Amino acid sequence: MKSKLLLLTLILIAMSTLTAQKLTQTFSFESPKFIERNDNFVEPQIEGCLNFGEEGEPIIPLYSADILLPQRTQIKNINIISVKYSDELTGINIVPADRQFPISKPAPAGYKPVPNNEIYNSGAAFPGKIIQSLSTQHLGGFAIGVVGLNIMEFFPANHSAKFIEEITLEIETVKLQDNSIRKGNPNKLAEQRVARIVENPEMISGYFFEPIRDENIDLLLITKTIMWTFSRLTWILKPNVGFWFRWKRLKIFIQTIREQMTRKK
Repeated sequence: MKSKLLLLTLILIAMSTLTAQKLTQTFSFESPKFIERNDNFVEPQIEGCLNFGEEGEPIIPLYSADILLPQRTQIKNINIISVKYSDELTGINIVPADRQFPISKPAPAGYKPVPNNEIYNSGAAFPGKIIQSLSTQHLGGFAIGVVGLNIMEFFPANHSAKFIEEITLEIETVKLQDNSIRKGNPNKLAEQRVARIVENPEMISGYFFEPIRDENIDLLLITKTIMWTFSRLTWILKPNVGFWFRWKRLKIFIQTIREQMTRKK
């Protein structure tokens, strides 16, 4: 009985090794700049980050880490291996975030966000978490893990803050079993684009695509000749991001259909 249990345990460990892989990635950040705003507030700015926040909440610099995953995998979990914070920065009162207004209906005259008192009177760290968001995206057959990182912690009651100087993440992945996900095709332009986006372009060498594609297509565009100028932009852009694309003029498409109908008679 014990030997059977040991054998089963070894099989499960082997299966886990085959279906899951781990990546380690380290990120470093420079000291923030603080831009003065109204009412003695400041707005933090960290290179490579975008400021994020719900209306009335303190604006926090967010870093979007794009990590190339092993082929046909997705993110299962993120573990923080280590994190190094800066010394505490004092005299900091971070500005509350604005509401996002649509272009068609801009902010009313005199609008300014009202600070969330529950947060601004608290002695607790805000936002209180490092991992803001986590997802797996696909581009031209490449799997990219997108991790949103909060790079700053704000202590509203103390008017102080600290930021992450360096952080190391362990990215756990799991193998995809869904064969309906398109494998992708060799595409040098898509590969070059991915290399510019991701933190670890060396992973591209681990990707292998089928060299031949059948006649199935992702997008068929049928248009009049007068629309060719606009359609040509799609013709150029779509293959660059991994789409298999065909374009036909309406007149030729109709003629082809008529010929096929005539042959069937």
